[in-house]
Amino acid sequence: MKNRKILDAISGHRQLFSYHPRYGYTFHKNMRSRYLSPDQDLGGYYVETDANGFRNSASQSIDATTSGDKLLLLGCSFAAGHGVSNEHRFSDILSTKVKGVMIYNAALSGTGMDQQYLILKDLLQDGEFHTVLFSPYSGCAYRNSLQERTFYDPFLGRECSRPKPYFEIQNGDFVLKNSPVPHWGQGVESAPVPILKTKNVQRLQRFVTYIALVYGGIDTSPLADCYSGKDIKCHELLIGVLDMIKQECADKNVNLVMAPLPSRKDLLNKNAPPYVTFFESYCIDNAIKFMNVYDHFKEQFKLGTEKLFIDADEHYTPRGHEIVADYFSNRLAEE
Repeated sequence: MKNRKILDAISGHRQLFSYHPRYGYTFHKNMRSRYLSPDQDLGGYYVETDANGFRNSASQSIDATTSGDKLLLLGCSFAAGHGVSNEHRFSDILSTKVKGVMIYNAALSGTGMDQQYLILKDLLQDGEFHTVLFSPYSGCAYRNSLQERTFYDPFLGRECSRPKPYFEIQNGDFVLKNSPVPHWGQGVESAPVPILKTKNVQRLQRFVTYIALVYGGIDTSPLADCYSGKDIKCHELLIGVLDMIKQECADKNVNLVMAPLPSRKDLLNKNAPPYVTFFESYCIDNAIKFMNVYDHFKEQFKLGTEKLFIDADEHYTPRGHEIVADYFSNRLAEE
């Protein structure tokens, strides 16, 4: 419980994030701060950000010059490195393993793929990138359906709903809504979330999902319906956002690699989780390079000899990030 409270305070936005009219929020700009890790075994970690509000050091600035290729990394907290210092993330480790490549980490915690697309669209205007590495956590797809996200605000002392940009499908077109995103405090965040009821329901849903995964190899989560197409709205939004990402990269003549990241729940599945099958099929159909991080991570996870996930929130430990970096390094070396 103590760890849970620490995590809530960290992921509660105002200590780490600032309002942004296009994405909803970014990390505080030009920051170097130390935070308690949600995992007591890891102690503390440092968060360093740049002038754009993303977790990069000065040497990794979007404007930095390099004699090699510049790679743009997109994703959520798994790629941003929640719970670990910048230098322990797979993006920073990969930068030391692959010579001639500079990686700009534009991953933003808590975002959906729709927000990640907006970040991509803006940054491809500002920087000259050779490749986009699209590495969302498998759960980011469901966030495309949301108009707001729930976060704990330690200053208000409760959980609040914060608005986000989102797309609606109107007559076959994807129309951006909540743009600009309403500022925090303009009505939305003033409504408290019924924490006890929500958390009890979530605990029950997670327990049912866990039993089905471990003992039956069946994913009963709403996320599985999104990837399979059973949830039609979520599935259409998912494909639409990916199509926009694909088109944006094509218009800017930038290589696109899709490498979604597995969660601990994904690895508990006796079978390959639905997102792996979906992304593999989507990439084949659209001639996009697909990197299957799941299979590589699963091999290490099955050994059970190392701690790969933070106890309190199941983000990657430094060792988990090393495994992802090793996989990407080996794949890039094959190119």
